[in-house]
Amino acid sequence: MKDFKEFVGQVREEHYANAVDAIDQLGIQIPFPLTQENSNDLAGIITVMSTICAFELLEKYHNWLNSPE
Repeated sequence: MKDFKEFVGQVREEHYANAVDAIDQLGIQIPFPLTQENSNDLAGIITVMSTICAFELLEKYHNWLNSPE
């Protein structure tokens, strides 16, 4: 079985850039001023962005895991 640390060692800046591109394609914007009152709304947007990044990396991990050694 492949070692997860090996995968982590192969993750490069371009992988993160691909995740950011996926977020940009969604056109997510913050349609309100950043204030204490709407901080929960901002947290929701950040959660969506983080989830997208996680799925992008998870897909890369899945592909790496299923590739021949």
